[in-house]
Amino acid sequence: MSQAEVRPRLKSVPWLPYEGRRSLRSLAAVALSGLRMIWEAAPRPLALMLFLQVTGAAASGSMILLIRNLVAVLLHPAVDRSAVPLQPALLLVVLAYVAVSGGLQGQLQMVMGELVVWNANERLTDVTTAVDLAAYDDPDFHDLLERASQSVGRPFGMTQTLLGLLGSITTLVGFGSQEICAVQRSHVRKLN
Repeated sequence: MSQAEVRPRLKSVPWLPYEGRRSLRSLAAVALSGLRMIWEAAPRPLALMLFLQVTGAAASGSMILLIRNLVAVLLHPAVDRSAVPLQPALLLVVLAYVAVSGGLQGQLQMVMGELVVWNANERLTDVTTAVDLAAYDDPDFHDLLERASQSVGRPFGMTQTLLGLLGSITTLVGFGSQEICAVQRSHVRKLN
């Protein structure tokens, strides 16, 4: 894939609609470049963020299962109530983990945002200091420099949106997998 296919053509003025070719491939290329930018700027916070999203999704799915089991135990008198004291305590632990991981994710997003902007500004500074002085007389260079300095945080914002979407998808998968496990267990109980 050539550089021209990945990089979209820029509009001449902001109020005119973009008339270039739009595709999922170019969206994926931009998302991957934003993710690469985050990875270069903050690999450990990104890995921790992904870990917290996946484990938070699993914990959210477990909360649903715990609540369902607790309600079933409390509403059906024939069910063994020996596990009743353990379930609310376990539910509180899982709820606390979800709350703490959500707070940590917010803090990590702020830290990663600052690191990405710092890294992008360093790149911009490296390019502007390496350019010949004659380039500063060119108005096109000034336009490109202004556009680059104004859009430093955009890839991070888009990637954060994608990470949020990934978190939502993993939460839905966590809920779905817990639901499938619960349905399978109830079928096994009915067969026995």
